[in-house]
Amino acid sequence: MLLPLAWKNIWRNKLRSAVIITAIALGLMCGLTAAAIYINIGTQMVSSTITTGISHLQISNPKFLIDREVNNFVPNAEVIAKRIDSLPQVAAAAPRMLVNGMASSPQTALGVQITGIIAEREKNLTSIASSLLEGNYFEEPWVNQVVIGQELARHLDLDLGSRIVFTFVDVNGELTGSAFRICGIFRTASTQFDRSTVYVKARELGQLLETGMRFQQVAVLFTTLRAADTSLNQIQKIVPEMELQTWRQLAPQLDFMSSSMSLIMYIFLGVILLTLSFGIINTMLMVVLERKREFGMLMAVGMGHKLLFFLVTLETVILSISGAAIGMFLAFILISTLNVTGINLAALSSGLREFGIAEVLYPSLPLTMYPAVGGMVFITAVLSAIYPALRALRLRPAEALRNI
Repeated sequence: MLLPLAWKNIWRNKLRSAVIITAIALGLMCGLTAAAIYINIGTQMVSSTITTGISHLQISNPKFLIDREVNNFVPNAEVIAKRIDSLPQVAAAAPRMLVNGMASSPQTALGVQITGIIAEREKNLTSIASSLLEGNYFEEPWVNQVVIGQELARHLDLDLGSRIVFTFVDVNGELTGSAFRICGIFRTASTQFDRSTVYVKARELGQLLETGMRFQQVAVLFTTLRAADTSLNQIQKIVPEMELQTWRQLAPQLDFMSSSMSLIMYIFLGVILLTLSFGIINTMLMVVLERKREFGMLMAVGMGHKLLFFLVTLETVILSISGAAIGMFLAFILISTLNVTGINLAALSSGLREFGIAEVLYPSLPLTMYPAVGGMVFITAVLSAIYPALRALRLRPAEALRNI
């Protein structure tokens, strides 16, 4: 009986009810869309960092992590990589040579990390091959090929086919180096990565380092983030004397973002609902003051305080849930559309790429978030109804009847 009565009471003043429902709907639509964009930004930053550089897991000699000397390699790195690659939860595994050096052109020089790779293996591990703007991925017939980032090419004023000179320290502590020819130029979501990382063939780099095919690292890419977290013990048994570093250890700021993303979103939506609650309270107070004679008469004919309190609360909840349902539906439609079309931020691309964010965003929101937001709206509505309902209970039936 109370539900039809509450619904009828809401629409006594159609304009006022429509305004508050619209405010709730638009507030939730904008809030959920902003949450979806933020989640996509966080996901892109994590995915970009993992697939372009650090991978999910890095296996290294503990001594190499201390002094970065090239003679501290992972024994039987190629065999270990193949064994790990055969695990069902592993998407790819590949050995890498790592050496810090100087990249020089006739114009200037810049410090870089030179990564020696087995191209066929590394192609499955990173997205570099699919991020090429020009050239190819070590498919030229000449020796000493190198793939570099667009930012490094721009900084050194180099083009496809240009020569670039790398200088570094070999296994004997002697300064060495060689000229390489650029066979490919890539561009990722991270400007910093594109400016500081180059790829060469491991065999050619090993000859210059005088280490042969000895690798300082084995990088592992898992099928999912969960698999990366649950497979550490299994991997450690394969390489008991090596140091394992997960992406969470290598990029703690991204780990924090990933783990706190949902909490931050709920806090953000909570602030929006808190703001909307003031509008709801104000609206319901106006309703109570306008209907004090009606409430007084209901109390005079026997309606109890609890029932009156429940009636005001029910009207508030219906008003809020109606707006929330419309807002979540509009948000679902908008987010689904933007997830297909994308949000092009090309005008801000240079700034975004400094943080590893692509210029096109594809917002997405977990479906589990919608019922959670619905629950938050319900709680907000109940809390917002308390003060107006208490004001209604303060009415005196005798006084209300005298004013009829």
